[in-house]
Amino acid sequence: MKPKRDAERIVVGVNGSSASRAAARWAIYHARSGDTVELIHAWSPAASVSPSGGIPDYLREAELVTRHELEHLRSLPRDDGVGLIGRAIRGLVVDVLSTLGADVIVIGTDSPVVHGRANMASVPARLVRMSRKPVVVVPFVGTLA
Repeated sequence: MKPKRDAERIVVGVNGSSASRAAARWAIYHARSGDTVELIHAWSPAASVSPSGGIPDYLREAELVTRHELEHLRSLPRDDGVGLIGRAIRGLVVDVLSTLGADVIVIGTDSPVVHGRANMASVPARLVRMSRKPVVVVPFVGTLA
């Protein structure tokens, strides 16, 4: 008899890109009953103001991205015992994802690896260096339906 495993919290960085959607698909495919897949859209306001002179509603936009990605993930086949959560959190993506206390962090990339080396300034590379938890970097090449 296999020992019972603890449920895992799988945190996925999403931003509406095809690469982040590929990461979310990877997470939902690998999640098992009892796990929670948490989509996180980290956002930070730009230094500029909107053309109307006001401050853009970054939180609203971040919540829309999160909701859209969560709806897409809910449409995919998955184990019924996998929980799905989506949150927009203010902060830099590397800081936010590395401090959430996840068991596994998943992030997508569409940056090519040249000669076996990733761009060390990229978000996935910085996250791998900063995180104390396993980080899965899902490469995206092609199109998603």
